[in-house]
Order: sequence, then structure tokens, then C-alpha cells
Amino acid sequence: MSDDLQPLLPSNNSSPNRPNRRGEYNRARSASAVSAISTSIESVKEFIKDNWPSLTTQKFVAGLVWAILAVVIFNLIFLPRTSLGRDYRRIHFSKLSKVETQRLFLKSLADQNNAGEYLYNYTHSPHLTGEGDDLTQFTFDKFKEFGFKPYKEKYQVWYNKHIANGIKLLNPDDDIIYEPTLQEDEFPEDKAANNSNVIPAFHAYSANGNVTAKFIYANYGSLEDYNQLKKAGVDTKDKIHIIRYNKLFRGLKVKHAEKAGAIGVLIYTDPYDDGEVTVKNGYEAYPKGRARNPSSIQRGSVGYFTDQPGDPTTPGYASFKLGKREDPSPYIPGIPSVPISYKEVIPILQTLDGLGSKFGWRGDVDDYDYSTGPSEFTINLYNEQDYQIRPITNVLYVIPGLLNEKVFIGNHRDSWTTSGAGDPGSGSAILLEITRAFGELIKKGWKPLRTIVVASWDGEEFGMLGSTEYGEYHKRDLSNNVISYLNLDMGVIGNKLQVDSNPLLDHFLIESSKYIPFDNASDFTLHDYWKEQSNNSIDILGAGSDFTVFQHHLGIPSCMVYFNNNGSQSPLNTHSNYDSYHWIKNFVDPEFKLHNTLAKYFGFLALSISENEVFEYKIAHYSLQISKFFNQIKSKIPQDWLNKQADKHHRLYELIEQLESILGEFYLAAKEFDKTEVELQKQISIDYPWFKIYKKIQLAINIKLLGNRAKQIDRTFLHKDGLKNRPWMKHIILAPDRDNGYQGDVLPGLHEALKDGDFLEFVKWIKIVKDKLKIASYKANISH
Repeated sequence: MSDDLQPLLPSNNSSPNRPNRRGEYNRARSASAVSAISTSIESVKEFIKDNWPSLTTQKFVAGLVWAILAVVIFNLIFLPRTSLGRDYRRIHFSKLSKVETQRLFLKSLADQNNAGEYLYNYTHSPHLTGEGDDLTQFTFDKFKEFGFKPYKEKYQVWYNKHIANGIKLLNPDDDIIYEPTLQEDEFPEDKAANNSNVIPAFHAYSANGNVTAKFIYANYGSLEDYNQLKKAGVDTKDKIHIIRYNKLFRGLKVKHAEKAGAIGVLIYTDPYDDGEVTVKNGYEAYPKGRARNPSSIQRGSVGYFTDQPGDPTTPGYASFKLGKREDPSPYIPGIPSVPISYKEVIPILQTLDGLGSKFGWRGDVDDYDYSTGPSEFTINLYNEQDYQIRPITNVLYVIPGLLNEKVFIGNHRDSWTTSGAGDPGSGSAILLEITRAFGELIKKGWKPLRTIVVASWDGEEFGMLGSTEYGEYHKRDLSNNVISYLNLDMGVIGNKLQVDSNPLLDHFLIESSKYIPFDNASDFTLHDYWKEQSNNSIDILGAGSDFTVFQHHLGIPSCMVYFNNNGSQSPLNTHSNYDSYHWIKNFVDPEFKLHNTLAKYFGFLALSISENEVFEYKIAHYSLQISKFFNQIKSKIPQDWLNKQADKHHRLYELIEQLESILGEFYLAAKEFDKTEVELQKQISIDYPWFKIYKKIQLAINIKLLGNRAKQIDRTFLHKDGLKNRPWMKHIILAPDRDNGYQGDVLPGLHEALKDGDFLEFVKWIKIVKDKLKIASYKANISH
């Protein structure tokens, strides 16, 4: 190295004047800095002393304080005015307004539609109640992929798995002359229906048994049908009853049959009930055409979930491994039942031709006049089911909100077949699309005003097991905080918009539909489409899906929305292998546009409720609906009841007059309540200067107090003892129809007493309804 080149870094033999350790060097630098600052301060002091000799330190500090105060006051005066609505979102660190949230939600679903892809995944793997771990994990992973923190909740539920069943037709010499396969035909066009893991045809909660007896035909198995059989003197006892699907819930068919003395039941689907689209009307059968395939079999539950859904061994409380259990017999049949196809029941029904009575019952079976029997031949019915306590798994996620109220969205994941495309696959695919759009909103800085909870339920097909056990376990939290439950089940099985709801949510459903473009049209909305179809009609909730525990047991306003068959479309092969992706793709929604429309509508509905600062239940509308249905009941009261002594002080007509008076009071109070809600919502957007913060605080308090009252209105209609013989069904305004099941009933206690001709029971329910309405009227009266 050249003598005149110096090293870039100091050597170990540094000059003694230079610090040889970094710590010493830093201390030296620090000392220099302090010295420089001290020198500067002294210079400033000298400058002030020379120019303002009268300025003392105290005066300087006081002047500095006043200067700072002046700046603060100036800034406070000119601070931007803000509204409570914007303050809510600032406090919650949400970057999106309500309008922007809804716009971006719709845009994310307009830009992309993955419903077909998700539906395909849900329809190519078995997922019977308690099974389908791959689809449980698929749902979990998708929730996580979209940015949420899903979790699983397991319950230990008592239910059955199929072992074996069979049917044999025997002649009078006990020779087997026919034995149906109880299987559906396979077709190369529909791979899901040909899956080697096809689920056998059986009923959930059907009794075990091996019985042989003559048989009768009992039409739909309704109370009216059995009354006709009784009046005609048809011997129904110790017989096997053949019943067709439709008109009422299958569990009630078996219940009615057992009450009439049946020892076994066969249930089949008669294409006659499909309306226009049948093979006899010239349509080809699925998979070549739109008509029902003759070999389709409707599996399903026959548990009495219109009396009480969920685990029949844990009525009213959740099912855990070591929890207490009760006798399930009040809630399940005591006789065996087996589902059978139209194709395979024909040879059996034809043996009844001309035997017994005729009531003009009609169907599509050739060479059979729909006579009642009894038969000359016999049927051997065999059913073996394995009943045990087994786990089911719900998958949920939560989007935390600022306010403590919650909006709940649910769809069940389990299916009776490998496919299950319409029921519930289409709803499950829509739930994932809504979740994807929510995830996009989260990325853009959205946080909901109210907490949103999303659930994928297990066990719905066996009797709403997952949702009921969840509702019973989380009863306190749900009762205190949930303001609505929005249910997806069958998402798309046709093109008719079907809406069932508690009247408190009707206006949300109608208003939300006005913002949803139909078929991507710019000037034609879902509201327009719905109006053309049914004048925006909304039906009452019945039973048969996961809203049951929320509405009928906990008093949480609920609704269910789906695209139903309009009567001229390919019928849903309910719980059959032919409810498949191939069926949806070829005969229902080829481009999945209806799936996309429903995802927009349902998600927008949830946002309309969650993002509205004042949740505006329309209580006056509810009161009018109650009055309407009471008038219908009143018109059917026997005239000789009216003057009967109802109690020590009143005749029945006087109690009726009192109830009508309270209904009037409820309506007037509800009108003022609704008006106040609207006024408070208007005030949400008013901007106030900072010094009027007390106005915003008062407004927030008023909204909270009014919201607490509104939340309690429907809870008021819960009766601790429940309905007669249905103690689990607590709601006295809305319930499943006792004798039909799927349909909703209004004022069920009164209606049932009237049907039973029970005067004292009618009086009892007049008083219960009157007392509950009085409490509801008090809560709706804002002057209290």
C-alpha cells in the first residue's frame, strides 16, 4: 500500500485525543449539544432583556398561554360541523357512509358472479346431517379466505342413521308378487345422481319396525281426508296407509295416520300435484325434459318439528354430550314410515282399484281410480334405523359493529342427497357470494354500524337441529341483542320471488328491492319484477326452516326469501338425487343470474338494517295485520258463543270489544312510535357545531331508548307456557299452522280453539292476547 494512502476507518492505534470507544464518542456529542442549546437560550434571554426590559418571566409565560388559548379557541370556532351519523362512523373508524357501503356492495356483485362455481362445489359431495366434513371445511375456508375469522360450534344431538328398509307386496296366499327397489334411476347426463355415495331413501326420526298388514289410500293424509274416511266407514285401524306428498308437512301426515290407527306409512309424490309440467301433459321427464322423473323419491324428516324443532330429547335447552335427556316420544312418530317413488308405488296402488270408497280424489296413476280400499293384498314394511347421540357442526363468523344490536343471516349446509342443488346448495352459494362482497367492503374500510353474524347451519333437514340448539344455548344474548334474523334456504328453485316475513320487517323487504337491478337492467328493478308477479305480496312465516327458533321461540323478527317455482316451471325434485347442479344449470338458472340477484337483494337487506342508525320497525303496520287476522277469526265465531258467559263479569262479546279497543290503542301508539323513528332518523344527518355536542348526545340517547322499546315489541308476544300442546312455540301472534305445518298461522291460540270448538279455550286466549296487546301498546306509547 502506498505511503500517502490513509485507511478509511481508524486503526486500533488511534490518536490519544480521539475517543477509542463509541460510547465515549456519543457522550462527547451529547455534551456538545447541551452546551449549544444552553448558549442559544442565553442568547434569547439577552435579546429579550435588551429589547423588552420590562418583560418578566411570569409575563412571558402568561402571554404564551393566552396565545395558545387564542389559537385553540379560533380552531374550535371554525371546527367542521358534524352529524351524529358521521360521528358514529368516525368513532368506529369506518371509512364508508351507508350509501357508499350499499353502492360498493352491489358493485362487487355486479362485477363478479361466482355462484355457479360455489354451487358446483356444494353439489358433488355427500353432506347429510352430521356428515360432509369436506364441505364443512370448504365453508370454513371460504369464510376465512374472504377476510373473516370463522369458528365452529358443535352440538351432540340424538338422531338416526339408515341401516335398512324395504317394502313387499304380498297376495292373499302371502306370496311376494312385487318388491320395489326404493332407488332412483341413474342417468349419464347427471353425474351427481349417479354418485356411488347416493344416500338411501329413508325418513329422519321414523320408528323402527317390521309390520305386515292390508293397506288403504289416505290421499294427502290431512285431517280433512281422515274425516272423510271416518264418515265413510273406511277401516283405517291396523292398516298400512299410503299417502301422497304435498299440501302439508310429511311429519303431520304420519302423525294423523298414527292417530287414525295406522301401523305403518308409505309416502310417494304424485306428479298430478306438479300442475302443468307433467309427463301426461306432454312434457318429457327429467333429465331430457322439465317434468318430474317418475323414479324420484322425496326423503325427509317426519319428526314433529311443527310442535318443537331441534333435538327431541332436549326440548328447550341445548344438546351436549353429558347434558340431561328426556323421552322423545311426544315429538316423533311411533310407527315406521318409508318414502317411495311414483314409479314404484303404481303396482301397489293399482291393486286398490275399485275397492272401498271414492271421494273424487284425483291423480296421475293409470288403472287406478283413487279408491280408498282396504286392500285384498298385504304389504310388508320393514324399517331399521340406528339412533345415537352424534355431533353436528355449525360454522359462523362475526363482523363486529359499534352498536350492540345484531343482524343475523343464516343458511343450512346439510342436504338429503349428494347434490341438493336447490335445497340448500343455491342458498349456500348465495351466502358465500354475500360473504365475498362483505369481504370486499372490509378491504375498503367498512365496519358495520351493527354487528352482523353469519351462520352456516348443520342438521336443518332432520328438524332444524343446528339452528335450534344454537338458539337455545345462546338464548340470552340473542334475546337481548338480535333485531332480525334473515334466512336463506332454497335460494333458487324457480323464478317467482317468494317472501315470507314477520310484518315488522315488511318495509325493509319492499324498500330494499327498489335498489336491486333485475337482469342487469338500468330501469327495471327487483321491486318492479316482484310487483308484476304478485303485487309485492308477503306471506306469513310457517315452519320448516332455520328461522323457527328465532321467530317462534325467541320473538326475533325474521324473514325468508327465495325464488320459487311459478307453477309452469320444472318442479323441484325435493330431497331427490335429481335436485342437482345439472337440473339448476339446464332448467332453472343457466347463467346464475337469479342467484346473483338474490345475493344482491339479501345482502342489501342486511345492510339496510345494520347501517340504519334508527332501526325502523313499522309497528303500526304490524298492529293493522294483527287486527286484520283477528277480524277474520271474529267472522267465524259461532253466534251462540257471543252471549255466553265468559267469566264472572263478562260475556264473550264484551271481551271481544275490549280486545278491539286495545288493538285501536295499540295502533294509535304505534303510529306515533313510527313517526318518532322517522323524525329521529332525519336528525341523524343534521350537522351541529362542537359546542352543541349535548344535542348529539341527547339524540343518541333517544335513539337508544326508542330502539330498546322497539326491540321488545315482538318479545312481548311470547307466552311463557307456549301454545296448547306446543309449549316450545312461545309466540302468540305467529306460529306454524298446527294441522298443516309449512303454512303460517296468525293468532294460533284463538284459531285452534275455534277449530276445536272449545269455548273455554277461546276465552282463555282472548284474555292472553288482550293482556299481551296491552303491554305492547304501553311499550309503543312514547309518552310513558
